[in-house]
Amino acid sequence: MEQGEVTHHSPNQVLRNLNEIHLNLTVDWFRSDVCNYTSVYCVLTLDNKRIRIVADIDLNHDDIVGYLPEEARLLTDILLFHINTNRFCKTIPHKFERLKRMFELDLSNNRFAGKFPSVVLKLPVSFLP
Repeated sequence: MEQGEVTHHSPNQVLRNLNEIHLNLTVDWFRSDVCNYTSVYCVLTLDNKRIRIVADIDLNHDDIVGYLPEEARLLTDILLFHINTNRFCKTIPHKFERLKRMFELDLSNNRFAGKFPSVVLKLPVSFLP
């Protein structure tokens, strides 16, 4: 394993169904080092200082249209996931229950449909109003 190797699936794989309107936010989401992607933040793991994980995705107020695909379950190490004030639609994937390290989840001010997803209540998160 190389120094600083990132061991996770890239956000462009997870959020591939997004369609930005104005900001060209994801224009660099095709490079090899996901930790250099705009609005993606990585940290070194506590047990192995050579491994980085995606810890935070912050897409607040970015005028993004899209939905959260089932592949979002692949970000198993994510701590913070902020996507408020966009135009996300459909439903929140039930596979979110696999995100056991999630600390903050902000999905507010989007266009999600359906009942409030019970999977969100199973996460160990702090909800942001």
